[in-house]
Amino acid sequence: MKGGHYSRLKWVRPKPPKKLSLGLAQLASTPVGRALRDAVLSVGLPRAGKPTNSPRAQTIDLLKAAAEVEHALLTQYLFAAYSIDSAGPAANLKDVIVEIAVEEMGHLITVQNLLRALGAEPYFDRESIWFSGRPAGQYPFPLRFEPLSGDSLAKYVETESMPLDCIADKELYAKLKPIFERAEKATGTKVNHVGLLYAKIFWNFQKDDSPHPYWPELPIGIPPIGWHVVDKDLKGLGDERQVTAAEFGRTPVTPSDPGADQVYVIKIDARDDALFAIAQIARQGEGYQAGQDSHFNRFVKAYDDFANSFPTGIRAVPVNPNTLTKKQTKPEIEASRITHPKTLLWAKLFDVRYQVLLLELWLGTATKPSVSGALGRAGLFDAALHAEMIRRIQRLANQMLPEMDLKTDAESTSKAAAPFELPDEALPQTEKSVKARLKRLLANAEALADEIEKLHAPNAPSAAEKSVLDRMRTDDKPLRDALA
Repeated sequence: MKGGHYSRLKWVRPKPPKKLSLGLAQLASTPVGRALRDAVLSVGLPRAGKPTNSPRAQTIDLLKAAAEVEHALLTQYLFAAYSIDSAGPAANLKDVIVEIAVEEMGHLITVQNLLRALGAEPYFDRESIWFSGRPAGQYPFPLRFEPLSGDSLAKYVETESMPLDCIADKELYAKLKPIFERAEKATGTKVNHVGLLYAKIFWNFQKDDSPHPYWPELPIGIPPIGWHVVDKDLKGLGDERQVTAAEFGRTPVTPSDPGADQVYVIKIDARDDALFAIAQIARQGEGYQAGQDSHFNRFVKAYDDFANSFPTGIRAVPVNPNTLTKKQTKPEIEASRITHPKTLLWAKLFDVRYQVLLLELWLGTATKPSVSGALGRAGLFDAALHAEMIRRIQRLANQMLPEMDLKTDAESTSKAAAPFELPDEALPQTEKSVKARLKRLLANAEALADEIEKLHAPNAPSAAEKSVLDRMRTDDKPLRDALA
């Protein structure tokens, strides 16, 4: 969609309190406290673009912005991972980045539980690539589907890092400074740290202004005072539609066992569960306190090992591949436009399946566990996580499209990649409209499959490609029948 919740945030620099209590002054003197306070005073705190006096309404908008961040990061990480040649010297890095993307999916699902805890509907949308000249989003950098490189790794390091001022280790500071400079040169702008967004969400979920043990430094710079969701706002605590770790095949992560799993799917049964979940997400990725096996640490290692060796071991896939119909006047957009007739059909099919995945997740998280069948919760999650993610999204993005020609030009050796395109309009947000869109998407998928099968040599589908289409039809039939 064009213009998401994150792009509409207002960043407001507050006035610092004239005096801090002794306890807060001590927290403010810590590296985390100093960095947080400096960031709040220089960058400001996010406020939903639509003015409201309700902490609940503000928090829902902030959570939707966070969902867009997680969605954007996980798809960009998947694109980068799938650009790695599985037979090349960086092959082991593919699994590392896919694992991080899966953890971002865990963040995205936990954000849905936080929305549900406030009585709000799930939200799986994100801003789409804009080809009109303006980069899409700024979360935490302009949205860009690109093959892995030293520049993109630098962006990922800074994205998942604490700000430099928060790093007391002088050796690490010296190491990161040029990486951050490289990231900002590559993006043409400052990479935004998402930690302030999660800090504001955490503050809103606190019971009061007192320091909370999960993130004690926040009261030193997170006004407005007394701005918290009240007990009656938490109308969805324990809602049976919240997703459990078991439903995603994961082990529950709890305050008594925070390291039980690296993928956080955390159910929100109490206010402290919400605070624990937000703090866990922040430590693993986008916050001010890095965990031992954080995304930051893994990306730093990847940068150390590979940044100076790329593009060796990286497939020559395009930046921001697209299925635009008309020839584009901007050379960089036209260069990435998929025009090969066979590849174009498979790329469009990928985009359809990507939307099907998102809507299956939406409908699954909006459905009670007691509902069975293809439109039941278990059936929808199984379709999304296994049939869609593994048999189609991963197969098309990792194996098939990067081996297909981008153009029809006989002299061109460029290959394609998965576009991850979304429509300009927002994804549907009600059960009725989601089901209607799913029905239409499944029909579109069938029509594209028919077109692919009618292609003549040399573009006719191989036996393996026909098998993918046959399996798609088999997987789709229960859902298609249920929606009829």
